[in-house]
Amino acid sequence: MLTGDRYPDKFCPSTTTEETLKELIASCGSAKLSIGRSPQNGAEDGHYAYLHEGDELWMTTCKRERLSMLLSVMYECPQSSRVFIGGLGLGLVLLYLAASKRTTEVIVAETSKDIIRLMKPILHTWLSEHYPNFKWNIIRGDAFEEVKRHGKFDWIFFDVWKQTTLLVDDPSIEKAYKASRNNLTDEGGFSNWIDAIKFYAL
Repeated sequence: MLTGDRYPDKFCPSTTTEETLKELIASCGSAKLSIGRSPQNGAEDGHYAYLHEGDELWMTTCKRERLSMLLSVMYECPQSSRVFIGGLGLGLVLLYLAASKRTTEVIVAETSKDIIRLMKPILHTWLSEHYPNFKWNIIRGDAFEEVKRHGKFDWIFFDVWKQTTLLVDDPSIEKAYKASRNNLTDEGGFSNWIDAIKFYAL
């Protein structure tokens, strides 16, 4: 999806140097989408997509990230739900929600205009072809504020953190819940990427 189905014929690193430095797929302003291999994982894990903004790594498609989001959608998102996602990243949660056919509407809030400009066309092309009835929208704004402005949600999922956040106790997890709780329906649920990584022991 991220390469427009051109991988592995194109955008496939073939040398150790290319895998380490990563092969650039697309960029927009300070946002860059690339493919490479993690030095911490063996060749059997294959290549990952990487999302950078400037020098900051925000997201990859490594197994742990994929599973944390897939399991969150499978076990925490109710059927026929209106969903809010804090943080766009590579759009994995959005893709899993589309495939699940559990949602009536999904709103994504992302602060970075460059990440939106980079990822939205890629996601739009894929979702329009494979899930034409999937209703979704991306809003540029602070997820902690936008979650309060768009009515009630049956499921709210926050992923606004870098991987390094896993190494510390981040008070913004509690901040995300407090920002969200008044906009949950009576049976609605709140989830976040950091707790998903820990809960599913990934």
